[in-house]
Amino acid sequence: MAEAKNKADDNADDNKVKNFPKQGETDARLRSFIERVERLEGEKSELAEDIKEIYGEAKANGYDPKIMRKIVRMRKMDVEKRQEEEALIEVYKLAVGLD
Repeated sequence: MAEAKNKADDNADDNKVKNFPKQGETDARLRSFIERVERLEGEKSELAEDIKEIYGEAKANGYDPKIMRKIVRMRKMDVEKRQEEEALIEVYKLAVGLD
């Protein structure tokens, strides 16, 4: 029984190898994927720095960045999901005597 399972695993591995691109293609394709991810990671870091600067500028003008981040998060949410979350927050606040 174990031999049959091992043989099936070996066949699955053989199929993966057969479908895998040739060495030169693999190297170029892998390098391309890695370079694309690296480029996007760099862009992501730049965008994060820009966002940080915007929150800093808003803070300098009297706004609370923590609240702004919450508003941004809420605006991304589906309306029904946001309303459900707000209702649950109210229920929990009442349960712990917050209001």
